Amino acid sequence: MLRMRGAGLLHSLPWVGLAAALAVVLSFFRVALFPAGGEISLEMLPILFIALTRGPVAGATCGILYGLIHWVQDPRVVHPAQYILDFPAAYGALGAAGLFTRADGTGRRILAITAAVLARYAFHVVSGLIFFKPLQGSALGFSLLYNASYIVPEYLLVLALLPAVLRRVRS
Repeated sequence: MLRMRGAGLLHSLPWVGLAAALAVVLSFFRVALFPAGGEISLEMLPILFIALTRGPVAGATCGILYGLIHWVQDPRVVHPAQYILDFPAAYGALGAAGLFTRADGTGRRILAITAAVLARYAFHVVSGLIFFKPLQGSALGFSLLYNASYIVPEYLLVLALLPAVLRRVRS
């Protein structure tokens, strides 16, 4: 049985590293929605798993680590603020899922996952304002729609799969 929340971040670092590596592997299996970006993958699954089982600090650390690695894989950046918002901040925000669980790993999982994914979405939307501002017109509207087009399907996939993963690990 996987030992849930325990001696803090130091005790969780091996799990954080494994989850970040798994997120990288899962990010290679994606479905492209648009030629300019917006791909669906299961990269959030291991990060949210760590947040729910190891707590918000371990979850945020895992997300930040994955965000940095993800940037190395796909370094499309037009502004330094966009880099921070799209990579370490957005994926680190997934650690917020750990705020909604108790020490035994139980809690309001749907609320936890929803809040964390909304936090990620918010960072991507703000980043989109920086990225799409030169296009003129409604950068906010475009950023809201563009980011929702891939985050909502990813959210629904994770919402469907994560409970089964948690049950399997705990049994």
